[in-house]
Amino acid sequence: MRVRLKGGRLSSEGRVEVSLDNKSWGTVCGNGWTILEANVVCKELGMGYASDILNTDIFGGQNISKLILSGTDCQGNETKLSECVHQQLGKVSCAGNKNFVSAIICTNELPDLLFDIAELEHSLHLEDRMLYFLQCAMEENCLSTEAYQIERNNKDWLTETRRLLKFTAKTLNMGNADFRPYIPKYRWQWHSCHMHYHSMEVFAQFDIFDMHGKRVAEGHKASFCLEDNQCNDGQTPKYACADYGDQGISVNCYDIYRYNIDCQWIDITEVDYELEEAVKRSKMEELVIPFGVGIAGYVAQTKETINIKNAYEDTRFNRESPFVVQLSTTSSSTTTSRVRINGQAIKFLQ
Repeated sequence: MRVRLKGGRLSSEGRVEVSLDNKSWGTVCGNGWTILEANVVCKELGMGYASDILNTDIFGGQNISKLILSGTDCQGNETKLSECVHQQLGKVSCAGNKNFVSAIICTNELPDLLFDIAELEHSLHLEDRMLYFLQCAMEENCLSTEAYQIERNNKDWLTETRRLLKFTAKTLNMGNADFRPYIPKYRWQWHSCHMHYHSMEVFAQFDIFDMHGKRVAEGHKASFCLEDNQCNDGQTPKYACADYGDQGISVNCYDIYRYNIDCQWIDITEVDYELEEAVKRSKMEELVIPFGVGIAGYVAQTKETINIKNAYEDTRFNRESPFVVQLSTTSSSTTTSRVRINGQAIKFLQ
């Protein structure tokens, strides 16, 4: 099978055509055409990567070339389109407008964003906050659905508390082209409560899944500011949000949304979660947890599970001082036999 692009303004764009007999050429059905298939075609043609995928007649459709291939499905690691799965040659099944065929735009320069997992782990913590202080965040849909139900049904909703999983989002552009918002600057949306523009509706999506792969909570970063907060050696920052400046992430630079920025969290108030603490050394261990981080989990005490999920609400704790958790083990195995917080055994009911 041979592959080519036709009908584009440049040699790196156009409708995808294939030849099965090295003589005649035909188009590919656009149904199910994704970035994976497009990348394989660009790779096979030596044109870099796919910057855009299209199911269109802009570059000419079936009226130009006969539809001869459908059901194409690539994993993305193939070097040729012929290595991908497709329907039996000679039998084409393509629903919808037959003139809408597979088309792509290839490029040798693209941004490549890498999320800093270590920074997330280092900054990850819990914080309880009243809805009174989250009104601007609610306007930007930064809380779970239940928070808005409380707003509608509870006249004292401003005094209700939400539990937020907060973290820093640090993103490096390790590609060979700047990352820029796709929305033109004149179409950026102004948010009056936070007093800033949004250059992208969603820049990143953060989800929490249970052990069965079901999503139980989600959060997002609405891009009110994409800028070069930090750059590697030799790279000069280019983008800054101040004074309605241009937004983006330069090559070898980081965009950093710190955990103290509004909406940089996941609302986990209704999520059932567990934190298991265990040590392998047969001696007393001490874990100091600053207030604001929160304590949650199931631990074993005399072979029974106890819940310390709501440590915030216990009157025995002084909110001005850190919690001290002592974990005691009786052997070198991974077991925890006793848990004390500030010297007192704890048992909470959810």
